[in-house]
Amino acid sequence: MALYSSTIFLTSSGIPGELKDGKPHGKGSRRNLDGTVLEGTWDEGKLEGVGRKLFKNGELCYVGEFKEGEFHGRGVLYNEHAVRSEEAKPVNHADLTNISEAWKQYEGEFSHNKKHGTGTLTFVSGDKFEGTFEKDEITGKGTFTTEAGKEITGKWKKGLLKKET
Repeated sequence: MALYSSTIFLTSSGIPGELKDGKPHGKGSRRNLDGTVLEGTWDEGKLEGVGRKLFKNGELCYVGEFKEGEFHGRGVLYNEHAVRSEEAKPVNHADLTNISEAWKQYEGEFSHNKKHGTGTLTFVSGDKFEGTFEKDEITGKGTFTTEAGKEITGKWKKGLLKKET
C-alpha cells in the first residue's frame, strides 16, 4: 500500500481533488511519498478503470486498466530497471527465468499487478516473446522471436522451455 497525503491529490487543472472520507475520489492525480504519480478516476482512494502511473522521474511506468488500485485488465508496463540497449545481452529463449533487467516493455493482460493472461514481452535486445503469463511468469504456449526474425514456438513452464512445437 502506497502512502500519500490527501493535500497532494489534484484534478487535471491543478486544483485540489475531491476527497471522500479523506481518500481521493473522482478524477485526479496523486503523488505518492516515493515520488511516483497515479492518474485517473478514483473510488474511495483506489484507481478504477483506465489510468496511468508515472515513475518518480516523470516517465511512463504503466498505462491501462486498474481495478481496486491494481493493474488489472489490459495495459502496457515499462521496465524502469531495464539495462541500456548497448548493455543488452542476448536472451536465451529456453530459459526466461532471470530476465528482470532484460525486458523493456510488456503489453497485455494483468491480474492483481502481475502479468497474467496473454501478452507480448519486448526485450532490450529486440527479441520478443508472445504468449501466456501466469502471476508474472512465462507459462504456457508462446512464440519467441529473435531480433533477426527467427521464431521458436513451444510451451514454457515457469520461464523454462519444455517443448518446441
